[in-house]
Amino acid sequence: MMMLNMLPLLLSFKFTEDCLAPPETGPCRAYFPRWYYDISSGTCKHFVYGGCTGNRNNFLQEEDCIKECVQNQERTIGLKQDAEENPFSEISQKSLVEQQPVQSSEVEKNGLPRVQGQRKQSKEYMSECLAPPETGPCRAYFPRWYYDVSSGTCKHFVYGGCSGNRNNFLQEEDCIKECVRSQEDCLAPPEIGLCRAYFPRWYYDVSSGTCKHFIYGGCNGNRNNFLQEEDCIKECVQSQEDCLAPPEIGPCRAYFPRWYYDISSGTCKHFIYSGCNGNRNNFLQEEDCIKECVRSQGADSAKSTTALLSPVNPEPANSSPGVGQEVKEENKVLLKTDRVVGGHPFPESGAVLPLALGLAITAFLLLMVACRLRLMRQKLRKARPITSEESDYLINGMYL
Repeated sequence: MMMLNMLPLLLSFKFTEDCLAPPETGPCRAYFPRWYYDISSGTCKHFVYGGCTGNRNNFLQEEDCIKECVQNQERTIGLKQDAEENPFSEISQKSLVEQQPVQSSEVEKNGLPRVQGQRKQSKEYMSECLAPPETGPCRAYFPRWYYDVSSGTCKHFVYGGCSGNRNNFLQEEDCIKECVRSQEDCLAPPEIGLCRAYFPRWYYDVSSGTCKHFIYGGCNGNRNNFLQEEDCIKECVQSQEDCLAPPEIGPCRAYFPRWYYDISSGTCKHFIYSGCNGNRNNFLQEEDCIKECVRSQGADSAKSTTALLSPVNPEPANSSPGVGQEVKEENKVLLKTDRVVGGHPFPESGAVLPLALGLAITAFLLLMVACRLRLMRQKLRKARPITSEESDYLINGMYL
């Protein structure tokens, strides 16, 4: 037992000595781009090495820094948590033993270890996507994108070229993929994870449609994982309200083709986004809009219909309601069907009303034209015939 308690300290010795030291440029004046581990952010960052002395928190490649410091820190934390008592005795030791260290080839482009078969871990999501954008001390001009937690969208900013944080993406698509939660994230079951820490968190419960409390182990898991109940409500419960909002172009003057969900037609339509402000009814691709809003709205409609019709006793298969027949329960009309003989569903009121209005306007215009023609014919009949004397005057040009 003593050896087990000492093992995390032995493994973390190199990590403490090398990775926790501050970066040192050294007294020389050469220019060697290098990488160092930043303990404050838990990530590897870029710095310039002068070429002599310095310390061992100095790596040629970002992958080397991640392998030596980021992954060693994760293994140390996991072993420390295994050696201590925790409330999750139901997690088997086998699952912890079978967890393999992340290989250097399994590192994402932003420096985070990739977990096979999963999206970004919730802990990494919170540390990366919720950080404010940082330009950094340098004065270069690199157009970048960051996730704005207040609006729940990805926005544009200018990166200076050094330092900063990992809420920094080359493409808007990368920012959306990494940070903007989708409906699939909210529908996932809560996952404690493989580690043994004790972090109170919140998750969205799809069965009740509310956010509930659970305990997160500290690693792995999924993105249905929120620090605050308000964050869970904003991301998952209010997602339907996002789809019902009207499209907003915003005050800027950029030109970004986007898609929004149109509640009147129940489809996704195209609009132009100016590049700033706006709301979350704003999608890069039509497929994303359909996935987030059309399908979810359809699921809600199906739930409402099921709840409405559930008290009705099922009819035999050969006694389906006919045209105009009403399904009743306790003298209350629940549904009125107007099906055609072929079994096709009756048209929705949203399609019938415009058609009926167009036919009514057309009929009214035809009636007005017919009345006008009738009046003209009556006037022609009442007009007196021209006499022979008047005809002579007309022929000789003497009739004025």
